[in-house]
Amino acid sequence: MKDDAIRLLEENNVEFDKYYWKVDDKLEVCKNENVDIMIDDDWRIIKKLADNKIKVLYFRDTNLVKLEENPYIKEVNNWGDIYRYIKNNYNVKN
Repeated sequence: MKDDAIRLLEENNVEFDKYYWKVDDKLEVCKNENVDIMIDDDWRIIKKLADNKIKVLYFRDTNLVKLEENPYIKEVNNWGDIYRYIKNNYNVKN
């Protein structure tokens, strides 16, 4: 999945300074790196980040916990949703 994610982001010209995979404390990383937006599929992590005012794209499959969207949580269901959200909200060019 990691390779697919990187490939899709690169194919769609979404640039990243760094990638983090399998991090124990994502809140600490987000704070230390001044992350603009985090993408994750674990509702517990999503809630923790949003409670700390970090914007999160909740990559939610239908069988995962439903969280109410708010200024810090946006539910997405596929990489196209993620791309469109970033493109529309973070001045990404084609």
